[in-house]
Amino acid sequence: MEYDYTLEKNVFYLTLIVSCYFLFAFTGVLQNTDFELITKLFKLLTIPFILLVLNILAISLFKLLANPLKLTFYTLANFFISAGIILVMVFVLT
Repeated sequence: MEYDYTLEKNVFYLTLIVSCYFLFAFTGVLQNTDFELITKLFKLLTIPFILLVLNILAISLFKLLANPLKLTFYTLANFFISAGIILVMVFVLT
């Protein structure tokens, strides 16, 4: 029986979307727009995306520690991308 990687791929794509969101957030690209709806939506999504990054980091860390012999690219990529986002939040934004 082969392992199905569709869930890990979906989480990886979600991690990429969230990392693009935080790239825009950290650089301030969308903060200075004149369109009010974009800035409100941007502010509305920030806290759920922070919680999502923390959950992705916890799940990928659990997978890394629970079974280190079955590491996949998606697990490692999710771990490093989410850890990088959190490190940038902690060290750069404080």
